[in-house]
Amino acid sequence: MKISAIQTFILIVFLFLGCKKNNNTDVIVTPVVPQLGVDEVGISGVVLNGDGSAASGVSVIIDGKSIITNSAGLFEYNGTVTNTDNVILRISKQGYFNYSKTLVVEKNTTLGGLKFYLRPELVAGTFNSVNGGTVTTSDARLVFQANGVLKEDGSDYQGTVSVKMRSFGSDEYPGDARGFSAAGEKMAISFWASFGIGLYGQAGEKLKLSKPMSYGFNMGWRSIYVSGTTSAWAFNETEGNWSANGSAKLNGDFLEGTTTRLTYLGWGTAYRPALLKAYVRDKNLNPATDFVFRNVPEEFTGGEQASPINSKGICLIYIPAGRPGRTAIFSQCGNRIALLGVGSIEPLAIGNQTFQVDLDTYITSITGKLEDCSFAPLKGKAEFVFNNKKYKSEIKNGVYNFSFINCSNSLGSNGALTLYDEQNKEIYKNTSTFFSIGIKNSIPPISPCTLLQKGNVNITLDGVTHIFQAPQDIVKFENVFVNGVMTTVIHAESEVNKKSFFITYVGESGGSFPIYTLGFSSPGKNYLMTWGSSYSPGSVSVKKFKVANTLIEGDFNSKITLNYSLDSPEKVFQSTGTFSITY
Repeated sequence: MKISAIQTFILIVFLFLGCKKNNNTDVIVTPVVPQLGVDEVGISGVVLNGDGSAASGVSVIIDGKSIITNSAGLFEYNGTVTNTDNVILRISKQGYFNYSKTLVVEKNTTLGGLKFYLRPELVAGTFNSVNGGTVTTSDARLVFQANGVLKEDGSDYQGTVSVKMRSFGSDEYPGDARGFSAAGEKMAISFWASFGIGLYGQAGEKLKLSKPMSYGFNMGWRSIYVSGTTSAWAFNETEGNWSANGSAKLNGDFLEGTTTRLTYLGWGTAYRPALLKAYVRDKNLNPATDFVFRNVPEEFTGGEQASPINSKGICLIYIPAGRPGRTAIFSQCGNRIALLGVGSIEPLAIGNQTFQVDLDTYITSITGKLEDCSFAPLKGKAEFVFNNKKYKSEIKNGVYNFSFINCSNSLGSNGALTLYDEQNKEIYKNTSTFFSIGIKNSIPPISPCTLLQKGNVNITLDGVTHIFQAPQDIVKFENVFVNGVMTTVIHAESEVNKKSFFITYVGESGGSFPIYTLGFSSPGKNYLMTWGSSYSPGSVSVKKFKVANTLIEGDFNSKITLNYSLDSPEKVFQSTGTFSITY
C-alpha cells in the first residue's frame, strides 16, 4: 500500500485529536475597524427560512434604504441613519409576513449578528364578510362580526376573507420594548407574547377591520405568570413602536379581548422606560461583539427583551425603569455564557452598567510569518476575512497577527488570508485558510520565493538503502499547523520506483526530537512506525534548520514495523536515514 501525503496528514490529525487546546487568557482581540465615516453605522445580519436555510432575495429596508439578501441570506448596510435612537429595519418577501425591528445604534460602530426568520403567510381559515365567522387554531380563536371588514382604502368589501396568522416568541416581537400608553406616555413593555394577523380578499388584496374582532390567544405555560387582566398592545408598522390597545383577561390558558387594529398584537406589562447602556467585556476588555444581551424583569412580570452587542462591546436596550432585572448573555451560537443582575435605572434616564463575561473559549487568534528565500523577515500588511468581517494587521519583523471573537459548533473553519508587500502588491492569497476554533493558531511561514526545493532523502532498512533525489523525485519540506501544534513534515516520493517516504516531528526548529510519525512504502511493502508497539518511537536530529539556503538537514533512527496488522505478529526492523533539503 502506498503512503500518500494525504495519509500522512490524516495520521497527524488522528494523533493530535486529544491534544489540549491553547490557553487564550492573555489574548487581546483585534478590533474590527469599521469602514465608516464618523457619522455612519454598520448594520448586518442574516435572514433564514423556517428550517434554518438561507433566505435569498429578501427585501431589507434600513432607515429607508433598500438592500436585497444574497444567496447566503446575508445583508449589510453601511451609511448614515436619520435617528440613531430609532432605526427601523423592515423585512419583506412575497408570501411571507412583513416584519420590522427597531434598533438603537451608535455612530461609527457596527451592529452585526442580527438573525431573522421568514414566516409564511399560511391561511388559518376563511369566513364570509357579510355573515362574519370564527377561525380557530391551536394558537388562537378569532371571532369576526358580520360586515366587519373593509378594503384598506376604506371602501366596502363583500366576499370570502382569508385569515393568515403568525405567532411569536416572547423575544421575537416586532419593534422593540418601546410603546405609548393611552395617555401618550412613553413606556417600556415586557411582552408575554405577540401575534400577527392578516386579512386578505379573494383577489389577494389586504383588508382591515371596521368592527371589533374578539380574540382568545393561547398563552400555554405562560398563563401561570399572568394574573387576571393584562395590557394589550398594537404595533404601528410605520412608526416602529407599540401603543395601548385595551386589555385582555385570562380565561383558563387564553387571553381574551377585542381589537380593531391589526397586523400585530401583543400582551405584556408596561413600565416607564429607561435606556440601559451595557458594556459587555471580558477581563482583558475584549468586547463581546455580536453576542446577544437578553433582559428579564427580576419579578418575572413579563417576557425578555433581546438586543445584539455592537463592535465596541456595548448593548443599547430599553428596559423597565425603577426595578432590577436579570440578563442572560448568549453567544452567536446560542450558548448562554453568563447570567447576571441588572441594576435599577431611573425613568427616562440612561444607565451605564458593566458586565464582565468569560470569552476565553470564543477567542481565536491566528499568527503567521512572511519571509524571503533566505528566511529573512519581510514587511507589509495582512488581511483576514471571516464571517463577512475583515481584520487587518501590519506585518512587522515578518510577523502578522489576528484575533477575534466568534463561535462555531465545529472544531475548525476557513477564512480568506491575503498578504501584501510594502508596495501594497498582493503576494499571497488563500480563500480557504483553515484554522481551529477557540485556540491560538500558527500559520506555517509563507514566502513569495519561487525557487524550487531540491535535495535528497535516504532511508536504510532490512539491509537496503532507498534514495530519493530531486529533481527526478519529489523531495519536500513544510511546516503544518494541526490543532494548535506546529509540525515539521519531510516527504519524498518516486513516481518511477513507486516508493514514498515521510517523517514528522512536533516543532519548527533544529535540535533533537522524538519522531511523531514515520513511514516508507515500496511495491508490496509498507513500513510504519506504530505507537503502542513493543518498541518506543525513535528520534530525529536536525542539524540545520533554515540556515543560508538550507531548509532542513539531519538524520533519524527508529524501529519500524513491516505491514502492520492487529491479526499477525509484528515484523520489526531498524531504520536509519538522512535528509538534506535546500533551495
